[in-house]
Parts: sequence; C-alpha cells; structure tokens
Amino acid sequence: EEVSEGMRLAEPQLELLQGAQVEVIGSETVKGIDCYVFQLTPDMGQLWQTVMQQTRVAGEEILPEVEEIFLEEVFRSFSVKQWVAKDTYFITKAEIDMVMELTPEAMGFPEEEGEMTMNITMTLLAYDYNKPISIELPPEAEEALDVTQQ
Repeated sequence: EEVSEGMRLAEPQLELLQGAQVEVIGSETVKGIDCYVFQLTPDMGQLWQTVMQQTRVAGEEILPEVEEIFLEEVFRSFSVKQWVAKDTYFITKAEIDMVMELTPEAMGFPEEEGEMTMNITMTLLAYDYNKPISIELPPEAEEALDVTQQ
C-alpha cells in the first residue's frame, strides 16, 4: 500500500519529466557520489498543470486557485539542473532556477503600483535514501492543531 501511495504522489512529477527537454551536460561528484548531470527545461503548460495539482494536500486547498494565464504572465523562465547517482539513479542534488515578473496588470493593481522581478534559485541535497530515521515530536508541538484531520 505504501508503494502505491508513493507512486501516486510521484505521478505529477513523472508526467512533468516526460514533457521536459532533458540534456545530459556531464558528470560530477556530489558528496563522494559519482553522478550524471542533467539540465531539464519543463514544458510550461505541463508545469502549470502540475502546480495546480499540487495546490491540494489531503483533499484540502492549500493555495488559492490561480488561472493558468496568470502563471504564464508571471513565470518568465523555469529550469532544473539535477545530479543523479550513476549506481542507484537516485537524485543527489537539484538546483531550480526561476524568474518571475509581477506586473500591476497581472496582479490586478493600478498601473502606477510598479512591478517586481524575482530571480529565485533553490538548491536541494538528497542523501541517506532507505536508511532508518527517528523523528521525535518537539514538546511544544504536542498541543498543535492537526490540520490533516479536518
């Protein structure tokens, strides 16, 4: 059951990869692991669909619904560079670069409000796959509201 749940959760990412332009750009070592390096440029239409699917968690809306046309106006570029272990094919590192341009028109504001451009770079390191972990709930979180049960 856990495997099928994991596959269901990974489906949007797999669909996104199937529509992406993927280029092998070399080999590098990350944390002592020999990796292939890939440059991925997703199909923007598929990206929007994946983003919209990810706005729901446990059947609950976590982000307001956004029109696809708004996303197309805001996102100027989006690319992903991934380091994949040659022996296990696990993602070892990923860098996500995106440029977003928020204009008054896209935000529904008067033109004199100005505009904003955001250059965002995120880096992810992934390691210790399939190793046991222990997570201990901090005492201050014991009384927290469980939002997954609502």
